[in-house]
Amino acid sequence: MLVGGTGTLDELTDVFELKRHGLHNKPIIVLNTDGYYAGLQQQLNHMREEGFLNRQAPLEQLIRFVDEPERLSNF
Repeated sequence: MLVGGTGTLDELTDVFELKRHGLHNKPIIVLNTDGYYAGLQQQLNHMREEGFLNRQAPLEQLIRFVDEPERLSNF
C-alpha cells in the first residue's frame, strides 16, 4: 500500500480482515514513507495488545511496514 487517503485505508482494512480470516495468503506490505503510516502501525499494535486482534497469528505475519521502497523487493 502506498500513501493515500481514507479510500486507501478502507481498502487496506478490507484486505487485512480477509487475510486474518484465512481467505487469502498474499503479503500485505505498507510503504511507510516518511512515517506516514506510523500511527496506523502503532494502532494495530495497540489493538493486538488489548486483545482485539488474534494473538495466534503474529501481526508481522499479517501485515508488514517498510520505510524504503527498496525493501519491497524482499517480499
